[in-house]
Amino acid sequence: MNFQDAYHEDVNNDGVRDLISSPFSRFSSIDDFSSWLYLNEGTDENPNFILEKKDWLQDEMLEHGTNAMPVIFDYNSDGLGDLVIGNKETIYTATESEASLRLYENIGTADV
Repeated sequence: MNFQDAYHEDVNNDGVRDLISSPFSRFSSIDDFSSWLYLNEGTDENPNFILEKKDWLQDEMLEHGTNAMPVIFDYNSDGLGDLVIGNKETIYTATESEASLRLYENIGTADV
């Protein structure tokens, strides 16, 4: 089953509702580009939706695909918790995906 979810919300606080759209189906979108934002250049009564971006909010966060699971452990034995994120898959196209592990080394100090 494939369908789009759409939301009519004022996301940029200009008093006019915009449009957010996201697919609800496996392989209907690429993981990193699945939250489309259309800004309304018109009015609520006479909207004129212009595509602003295909990765709304996703461009500001860590995105690691389907069933991403974080684990904190001391990877390099320096006394600091490092972050490893594994996933079931990252979808690139309708026929291309892969599972992965990503490591974020904590380069801070124990005091901070």
